[in-house]
Amino acid sequence: MLIAARSETDDKKRAQMYAEMQQLLHDDGGIIVLVFNNYVEANSKKLAHGTIAPNWEADGLKVAERWWFA
Repeated sequence: MLIAARSETDDKKRAQMYAEMQQLLHDDGGIIVLVFNNYVEANSKKLAHGTIAPNWEADGLKVAERWWFA
């Protein structure tokens, strides 16, 4: 179904095919979550830093490298 949907040129028909695939996954699919990430962030005037990475939590996961005690 995915291969057929990718090659479909009619936008409405392709959208309907993708919607049907999503519904199949919702109804019959499953997921096993192995790990839950647990990030704790805090704010203090005793810490200093340069530019903060906007694309990740905890400053791009580089808090230990780019932050210091003021």
